[in-house]
Amino acid sequence: MNYDIEWFEGGYHLFDGHTHFEPSPMPCAQCGRVTQHITIYTVLINRLEEATDEMTNETYQVVRCQGCQSLSFKRTLFSSVDCEDDPETGKPILKEWFYPARLPGVHEIEGTLDLPGGVRRVYRETLAALINDQPVLAGVGLKALIEAVCKEQDAEGRRLDEKIDALETGSILTKKQAEVLHGTRILGNRAAHEVTAHSVDELKAALSVVEHLLNEVYILHKKGGRLPRRKPKDKDG
Repeated sequence: MNYDIEWFEGGYHLFDGHTHFEPSPMPCAQCGRVTQHITIYTVLINRLEEATDEMTNETYQVVRCQGCQSLSFKRTLFSSVDCEDDPETGKPILKEWFYPARLPGVHEIEGTLDLPGGVRRVYRETLAALINDQPVLAGVGLKALIEAVCKEQDAEGRRLDEKIDALETGSILTKKQAEVLHGTRILGNRAAHEVTAHSVDELKAALSVVEHLLNEVYILHKKGGRLPRRKPKDKDG
């Protein structure tokens, strides 16, 4: 195998072979969405496998978000035998990895420190599974998160749907909120027993429902408790 390594300040584009400093859109782990990033430093590794004539190009880059200014790491891979072409541009579709891992539209909700310790841990591990492309574990984690809330709130029942009903009976959930949880297929009673890789869109929708529950049950309650109370009126006043 023949290979060579090159270093560049700024970015490097595999198709035009030039360094560049113009911002480009990338998902940001801190912002939770796609933002403009600049590339600070690039290492390019070219390999040629003589036995198979396979050519690979890898770039390792330090990038900075132009919104929150956070730094992260990006790896890009091109393989002459393992990349599909974009039907619109005709150019190979490059494989990309980011560290820390990120998924547009998915980020930790504000106020997680107000969650009970056990609930917070299950939530963060479920979030990590989804962001790191582990859909089976993310699906199981979402159900475990509901189970953790039910346990922490002393909701009784043999099955998850019975525990959700107990949350409604105890006025922890409204009837509408309980109906939403019942209707979420990923949170069904068989979800943890089926090795099912749900789609990212399904998992993101279910996560949004569960995050709303966490916000209603814990976070808003704690924030409300920190607000100044109105003084009782003086009877003589």
